[in-house]
Amino acid sequence: MHEWEMVLEDYTIEHKWEGDVLVYIKLHCKANALKSGKEKMDENAMEAMEADKFPSIYFESSKVEYHQEGSIKASGTLRIRDVSRESFYTGSISKKNGVINIQGSQQLNMEDFGIEAPTAMFVMKVDPELVIKYDLKFKP
Repeated sequence: MHEWEMVLEDYTIEHKWEGDVLVYIKLHCKANALKSGKEKMDENAMEAMEADKFPSIYFESSKVEYHQEGSIKASGTLRIRDVSRESFYTGSISKKNGVINIQGSQQLNMEDFGIEAPTAMFVMKVDPELVIKYDLKFKP
């Protein structure tokens, strides 16, 4: 199985805070804003995602929970293509100089969203398991 990394270059986030407490988050991005730095791989990924037909990806929280000190979990709906799935994202949360930072990662399977893993170099199947890593900074 072949693995590769893509970076989300352009997105919008709506968020609501009560003081320093995040209570709502919604992320929207264009599928074609995911970039690997390798044009052919990006083309294969966009074709597999049918980005021309389903250009947007959304996550909208239904619940944000704080657990132990420095830990946060946002549960909600992730929509990729025409498939919506309940999902959650956990991470660490910290505040420094008035900026709140949330970092974490979450595993996701492309096939759960009807996306057949693309091939690399025409023969190697790409691993359908993705790891979404995030590092968000907010000034509430």
